[in-house]
Amino acid sequence: MVNAPRVVLIVTLLLVANTALASLGLLPGAVQLVSGLGLVLVPWMVVVVLRDTSVTIRDLEPGQEWGYQDAGHGVPRPASEATSDLTRPPAAGAGPDGDG
Repeated sequence: MVNAPRVVLIVTLLLVANTALASLGLLPGAVQLVSGLGLVLVPWMVVVVLRDTSVTIRDLEPGQEWGYQDAGHGVPRPASEATSDLTRPPAAGAGPDGDG
């Protein structure tokens, strides 16, 4: 199995280096070659990421219309916990002058 994070890193670094070389006007032949390869590398990278099974994604619970999961964070927080820090009351002793 292909390591998805490694593929993303390699393709990204290759394309960033290609952009730098093109901006500086260095190695025009290499820039053209990598630009052409980018047409194959980027779709290949997308396929590798979509086929990656290293992160398990849970199905939606009954009654859920949508869900969001970050890699390594598991299941989304329940709605009761999904409040913004701006609407959450300050913790006890946490004053504006930093004395808490």
